[in-house]
Amino acid sequence: KMDGMITNAGQTLVTNKAGDLNLNGTVQNTAGRISINNLGNGSLNVGTTGSVTNTGNNSIAINNSGNGGMKMDGMITNAGQTLVTNKAGDLNLNGTVQNTAGRISINNSGNGSLNVGTTGSVTNTGNDRIYITNTGDGGMNVNGTVDADGHVLLTNRKGGMNVAGNVTSNKQNVVLTNTGEKAMAVNGTVKGTKITVTGKGADVVLGNKDTEQIALDASKKVSITVENGNLKNAGTDADLIKSDGDLFMNVTNGSIGEDVVAENGIGTDSRDLTKSVNVNVKGRVKAFTTDKDKSGDNYVINIATKGKDLNVDRIKADGKVILLTDKDAEGNTGSILNAATELDKYANVKGTSVQMISSGSIGTANNALHFRQTDANQKSNVMAVKDINLHARGEDYGEDVNFGTIKSKEGSVNVNLIRDGVIDNVISAGNINVESRKNDANLQIKNQSHNTSLIKDYFDKDLDDNL
Repeated sequence: KMDGMITNAGQTLVTNKAGDLNLNGTVQNTAGRISINNLGNGSLNVGTTGSVTNTGNNSIAINNSGNGGMKMDGMITNAGQTLVTNKAGDLNLNGTVQNTAGRISINNSGNGSLNVGTTGSVTNTGNDRIYITNTGDGGMNVNGTVDADGHVLLTNRKGGMNVAGNVTSNKQNVVLTNTGEKAMAVNGTVKGTKITVTGKGADVVLGNKDTEQIALDASKKVSITVENGNLKNAGTDADLIKSDGDLFMNVTNGSIGEDVVAENGIGTDSRDLTKSVNVNVKGRVKAFTTDKDKSGDNYVINIATKGKDLNVDRIKADGKVILLTDKDAEGNTGSILNAATELDKYANVKGTSVQMISSGSIGTANNALHFRQTDANQKSNVMAVKDINLHARGEDYGEDVNFGTIKSKEGSVNVNLIRDGVIDNVISAGNINVESRKNDANLQIKNQSHNTSLIKDYFDKDLDDNL
């Protein structure tokens, strides 16, 4: 038990070989390293009044191998490298680890969990990195604050990963990795220049239905990769992802969002923003779902925005593609636009069916949105308040198209198909132009009308709400 003060200008070594090691006083170095080790069968505890300080540009190493685990409620302050290692039990950090120079590494390989409590803070202002790594069975929980000017890397290899606090890199990137058997949940806020999220073997769940705060907020790019799991909304209609640059999402053997399209595809009940991946992206969007195991499952892509354009580089699903650019609370609208970087090779949107609703336009007269429907036994549905400009792709695959409804509430409809196609309803306030590039195409349009009230659409819900 250490309740007093140890002050040194050289190397400081504290070792316990039996029972607990409790530090409620001060260990301070002005030069040389500090090493605190618990080899006993108890725990290592830095109490609320305990502090370990190194002002000498040297390292602090705190190590526990006692079965009681490690609890850090006090303050660790350093101007050099800080290493905190727990090899048994839980690692609970409710105090402060603060660096002004050098990296911070916090590692738990005990049989418990790694927990940064609500009062816990890990801060690095020295343009260096923070590493927090867990291989303990109990997983990782970050409920407090992790803040650095350098890169921040959180890695969990067992159990689940829960980020309910604030994780920030003020000048660099944030990397979240979970390879545990349970989900990664980000219901706090992660901020950085670039944010990279990787999940293997379990879902990645974003958002908080109580606080509605943005889960991932990047000034340049957000990249999300999931293998054998889904990218899901926690159940909020708020934005989950904000990027002032691009957004990249790639899910193998899983979906992005959930399938919600109702019977007619564009009706008042055809979308549920608590099941879509809701984004605010200034740059381009790329998203992929791949059925690597050839299961035949419907691995959908369901993306929504509110009051913003969706600039589609490439969206490809081994299942349905469901896109929505809704109005926001102030009545601002958004369009679904062609922002392809490889349009000579790929369509903007490809799926077994294509379900799109826009409060603005879909494509433009000079830059139509290119799409491929890979299963003509399903029905695609497209609706926009303004103009619709679509260009079918798939010449090399001989794909026909099958539409339930194409509706422009206030604009015109211009659709260019490849070959044969069936369209149940084409409804437009303005001009209607549907043609096929195949000379002898069998193109069936069952109903063509300028009566826009003929079939209710998603935005008629505003009228229903006022009844």
